[in-house]
Amino acid sequence: MVSFTRGSLVVLATGVVMVGAGVAQGADGVLVKNVPATFEFRLHSGGTTPCGAAGFIRWKSVAGATSATAKFRSRSAEAADTNGPFSDATATGQRGDGTKPPFENTFLGVYTVEPGYDWLNAGVWMWGGSDQGCADGHLRGQRMIDQAAGVQVTLTIQVPGPVVKSVGARQLLPRSGNATVATLKCPVGGTCTVKAPRFVTVFASGRTYRLGVTAPRALAGGKSANVVVRFPRAATRDLAGRTVRPRVKVEVSNQKVAKTSLIAGRSIRVR
Repeated sequence: MVSFTRGSLVVLATGVVMVGAGVAQGADGVLVKNVPATFEFRLHSGGTTPCGAAGFIRWKSVAGATSATAKFRSRSAEAADTNGPFSDATATGQRGDGTKPPFENTFLGVYTVEPGYDWLNAGVWMWGGSDQGCADGHLRGQRMIDQAAGVQVTLTIQVPGPVVKSVGARQLLPRSGNATVATLKCPVGGTCTVKAPRFVTVFASGRTYRLGVTAPRALAGGKSANVVVRFPRAATRDLAGRTVRPRVKVEVSNQKVAKTSLIAGRSIRVR
């Protein structure tokens, strides 16, 4: 595994694995990314303790996020009442850790985050209010959240590798002169870039022929595309009746972290 830093992101990347004959998929990469977050205060929605209330740190959901750490400054209930000192605080959560719902999105079975968001409890919650009564307890909890500051949420995000498949079956060159040599797929939720040469060469009958290569430069998450070799008219005329095997090196990168590369080759018989 290799690690490096790019801007505010810490990147961990691993190698490429073959997942089938002529099919490659890069190992997952990992991004460590800071995201903006807000403090939220919620009242109990009902049940046996209607006086309850809780405070949370909330951020927009990020596809592939597996853990979160929130750091912030807060005051205790007494300090919030008297403008007392702040202390450093940390809240953590891990998706699918088996001990609680992902990121405490349904805290205590009562407080549920809105769709499209994740959250962690900020250490502010009360069962049935407080010794000051429901209304005063809610005001105290609200003050604690209002006075909390400096929140920073750091996510660990799993980034799956793209899939590159060599179309290995022998093919009779279509009349268009274009032949597919590979297929590409960007994982759902990803953003992929593609690198491929503009030309490749084949050798036949003592001569070298240059063939064009068509491939997308970018690929949206969940989308597929082909890498195509183009035979010029002169090449199709000279190579008529012969079989050649163009080979194209293709590299697909998901969010510049998880990369898959493959040399795709296909035997093509020219008409």
